[in-house]
Amino acid sequence: MIFGSDLDGVIFDIFPIIFEKLKIISGKNIDIDGAFNMENSYQLSRKIVSDAINEIIFAGNYPLIKNIEILYEISRLTKNTIHFISSRPDNAYLITDQELLSIFNKHELRYTLSFTSGLSKVNKIKELDVDFFVEDCPHQTKSNSEETDCVTFLLNKSYNKNVQENKKIIRVNNWLEIYKHLKKEN
Repeated sequence: MIFGSDLDGVIFDIFPIIFEKLKIISGKNIDIDGAFNMENSYQLSRKIVSDAINEIIFAGNYPLIKNIEILYEISRLTKNTIHFISSRPDNAYLITDQELLSIFNKHELRYTLSFTSGLSKVNKIKELDVDFFVEDCPHQTKSNSEETDCVTFLLNKSYNKNVQENKKIIRVNNWLEIYKHLKKEN
């Protein structure tokens, strides 16, 4: 059983920090529901949004999603390396790896880290032959379902409520639910 996961919104809870930064820059209340289309929702250019996101990413010390410690149990259950696949830019690799090491190294969690630089994660999921993947992004979840054989655990968020579940998309509320699903599969 090969397991993978996105980072932002799934492992790292950095969206509230990014929205606060964008609120300071724009003077507008930014919420997650408009996050995937900032240009239309808030009239913020891609450059402004990208610069704000990069500033937060390169600052490091990201807050974690609740129940993240269950990843250790998932790692034991799958008896495999966990593959983190993110659409972060390539130049954020070092700081991201340092953050992951600071969290997971003490528990000897084996992982790989891959960046797709804003492109779809589908090719990397296929390359690594991932069976189960955790995602929060609506369009990435849909791509995973349509273009790969992997099952995507869609971490329930307000901005992905319209994604329909099917045999390859399982909506979950937290990491404990993911663990329970995997345990049934094992």
